[in-house]
Amino acid sequence: MEPLTAEKISEKVHEIEQHVGRLSPMQKVLIGTDGSVTNLLEMATGHPVTITTRVQEVVAADPGTAAALEIEPGDEVNYRVVELKDSVTGEVLIYAVSRTPLRRLAPEFRQDLMRADIPIGRILSRHRIESRREITDARVIQAGTDLARTFNVHRFESMLSRRYRIIHREEPLIAIEEVFPCTAFADEIRVLVDAPSRIHITLLDMNGASGRVDGGVGVALDEPGCVLDARKSTDISVHGGDEAARHRVLEAARAVVEGLRLPGGAEITLHATARQHAGLGSGTQVALATAAALCRLYDRDLPVPDLARIVGRGGTSGIGTAAFEQGGFILDGGHRFGSPGGKQDFRPSAASRGIAPPPVLARHRFPEDWRILNRMAIACTGLFGLVIVLRILELVGG
Repeated sequence: MEPLTAEKISEKVHEIEQHVGRLSPMQKVLIGTDGSVTNLLEMATGHPVTITTRVQEVVAADPGTAAALEIEPGDEVNYRVVELKDSVTGEVLIYAVSRTPLRRLAPEFRQDLMRADIPIGRILSRHRIESRREITDARVIQAGTDLARTFNVHRFESMLSRRYRIIHREEPLIAIEEVFPCTAFADEIRVLVDAPSRIHITLLDMNGASGRVDGGVGVALDEPGCVLDARKSTDISVHGGDEAARHRVLEAARAVVEGLRLPGGAEITLHATARQHAGLGSGTQVALATAAALCRLYDRDLPVPDLARIVGRGGTSGIGTAAFEQGGFILDGGHRFGSPGGKQDFRPSAASRGIAPPPVLARHRFPEDWRILNRMAIACTGLFGLVIVLRILELVGG
């Protein structure tokens, strides 16, 4: 396993910034340092750092661990998971996983490593072990359930991860991975928005015979959803997702900046979105999530229907807008038809800019013991991105 040179570390940082946006100087230092992370954290916070051990066990080395430590698969390895915390605030600063081959440890070192909540750097110092650090990787990972709980962040939050080895007597003594959120040690505030998708079950009136057109019934879905974060910038840039999703975010951001005359733009990272043109309302959720993030960044308090009007959503169905705002099972009343301020034709949302979302007539919390089975087989796509689908929707009571 080849260590990263200073040039390679800089390249890794550049790759990370292409994915999550600009890193702060402190974040770059934490990724690239070959010294004690504990000391850096104490200087940055001004508080002592404490260690909480979450996992401590002896395991057999798997092939990946064996390669990193240059030992044989199956050799005994001390597997240790710790949290480095601010001793004053209790905030988790770093989540660290270490793997150490037992046969390379002196008895006293092994005792401190396995029985005491002491940072590894200080164990090395206590036992006067001459060593060096070799950084082997730096990347972005997704928090997932465990890290989200550890750092109190969203499960789709981007995390910065770096891996390195501590070398003693020209042999790997310890292999370590350290992880912390992209929001930690940042120069500016990031706003994260998590928006649901939706199933639009039906339109109630498609010819305006009732004096209102469209109207609909639908239900919000926790997954798949749209997750993005944003921070202030002089212009608008979008990272993550595919090209089509980035384009939607960019269009919505431009509409909000121009519509509200914001003094700046935003650097936006798209972490997740529902599949487009699959009946899940991804376009509405992406646009509204972008608008909500910008409003929060620039302290603009606008109701969701106004945001929908600015980004050109809600011109047909109000289900997507209401799902973003409240969730649940939703009945919208449709638009006035043929009268001033209402719809004059049957165009969809994308071609109905300036039309406010229809009013919500009823909204109910969806029963937690009900389940939705949604099966889709795409046959073809057509005008306005419509998809012909085979959908079986089952509502099963408890």
